[in-house]
Order: sequence, then structure tokens, then C-alpha cells
Amino acid sequence: MSVFEQPSFLSSDFPFVCLSVTDVREREVLLLVFLFVDSFLSRFDVKRGYETLQLLVPTCQMVDAASSQKISKASILQRSVDYIQQLAREKQVKQQEVDSLKKEVMALQILKKNYEEMLRHNRSAAGALHGANAEELKMNMFKHIAETLFESFDQHVSIDDFGSLSSGIIRWTEEYCKPQSLRDLCLQVITQEK
Repeated sequence: MSVFEQPSFLSSDFPFVCLSVTDVREREVLLLVFLFVDSFLSRFDVKRGYETLQLLVPTCQMVDAASSQKISKASILQRSVDYIQQLAREKQVKQQEVDSLKKEVMALQILKKNYEEMLRHNRSAAGALHGANAEELKMNMFKHIAETLFESFDQHVSIDDFGSLSSGIIRWTEEYCKPQSLRDLCLQVITQEK
């Protein structure tokens, strides 16, 4: 294969006009023109690629007005890499926020479900009783719940000083005022009152 013979990898890209040329010298010239145009277009595409990067990456647009020098290609690439890494970090932070919000939504949905279930139980219990009897039942339930909570509060909260009082209240609230604990207490009172 001579230097100017058509390489096999160009057979699909080579211009159709070259196929009809029978003169070897003319074919060689056409091949050189084709290779030159292809090389020029590749360089033009690379130059356009750098210009596009410079427009897309905010830090590449910051040029010192006093020096009025163009940013080097290496600098454009480095700033592009830095910008992509910054975007990746921001994406990770946003994803953590989304995950946190999803967990919060899930917890709120569980609370909603528990409150809806408590409401159904209360309505069914209240529906069984009418008038003053229902009001008396509500008062007895509230009284029993309040007494039970006060007993646990009295046992677990010390009022020796403000520090022990505040830490005791926090511990007591975390242990005895959880939605599930209050739900269980309400259900217990409802079943006792029936």
C-alpha cells in the first residue's frame, strides 16, 4: 500500500467522487484534500468545544479586564473539572436533603395514620354512647389519661433545682409522650371505659 492509497478505515467516509476517479494521481490529490478538510473540521470542532465550555462554566467567564488576555485551554479544562466537582458536591448535599425530607414525610405519614386510627376508635366509642353519658365518658377518659401521665411525671421528674427539673422533663417527655405511648394509653383507657 502506497502512502496515498485509500486506507480501509476511510472507505465508508471517503467521498463518492473519489470512487469514480480512475487516475491515481487525481485520486491521491482528492484523498489529501479530504484528509485536510477532515483535520480542519476536527480542529474547528475542538475550538468550538473550548468556546462552549468557556460559555457554560461560570468561572471561565471571569477574565481580568486589565490584562484582557484569553484564558488558556488548560485553564478552561481545569476550571471545568473544578466546576463539575462542585456540582457533584452540591448534588450530593441536595440528595441528602431530599433523603432527609423523605424520612420526615414517612414519619409524618405514620403519625397521621396513628391519629386517624385513634379518631376512628374515638368515634366508634362515642357513637355507642349518646348525650350526657358520652360527655361523662370523655371526661373520665381525659381524667384517667391526665392522672396516668401525672403519676409517671411525679415519679420521674425531680424538682430539686432547675437543671434537674428541665432534664427530667425532657427525659419524661421523650419516654412517656411519644405518639405511640399516648396512643396505647388512649386505647387502654377506651377499653377500660367500655
